Amino acid sequence: MSKIALTITSAQVAKDLMVEEYGIGEDLAFNFFGWRENRLSLVAQLRNEYMQVPVLERIPRCQALCNALRVAWAIDAVSLVAEGFETLDKTKLKGKDLRQAFADGKNIVRECITVTHCEINEVNGNIQTTIATVPYSYEIGRSIEWGETTGYTRNLDEVMKTAPVPKMLRDALSLAPTNEYSDDEMDAMIRAMHVDGFNVEEF
Repeated sequence: MSKIALTITSAQVAKDLMVEEYGIGEDLAFNFFGWRENRLSLVAQLRNEYMQVPVLERIPRCQALCNALRVAWAIDAVSLVAEGFETLDKTKLKGKDLRQAFADGKNIVRECITVTHCEINEVNGNIQTTIATVPYSYEIGRSIEWGETTGYTRNLDEVMKTAPVPKMLRDALSLAPTNEYSDDEMDAMIRAMHVDGFNVEEF
């Protein structure tokens, strides 16, 4: 949970700064946090020009990134921070998706920061998925009011078995890592990630 807490805190700080500087309407880009042996190994952010395309069209680009993090950096956990929507009462959606219901402005759906976290269990080797959300609302004076964090773990891997984002992270962690890359090859991969639309920072 400490990994998720760190990603949420960093997202909140980034969102606060963006709203303070630019006002309402600036959404966070996809941010991937790659972990290895409980230490943050690498962070990659999808650049804004690639955030303008539909989510499903971003998946192949993001899948390639996550695969590289697993194979070359041997990460054993990955967290994706993104903007999202949530509701506490699905019955009120009346068949609409969350974005449509939010646009109706009836306070059924609220905006949130979402963290999708997948991690290899060090005991049994299984991959466990956790999703955490933090709702927010815009306040007067270019500020944000944050709500309470909610986390979901139980049965998520079954309930969201085909959901594209958790599946992308699980598929990456299912690959076998390799230690055969030289420093020069690792640097070349980071440059390739940049060309593919990501700003990357190693730790």
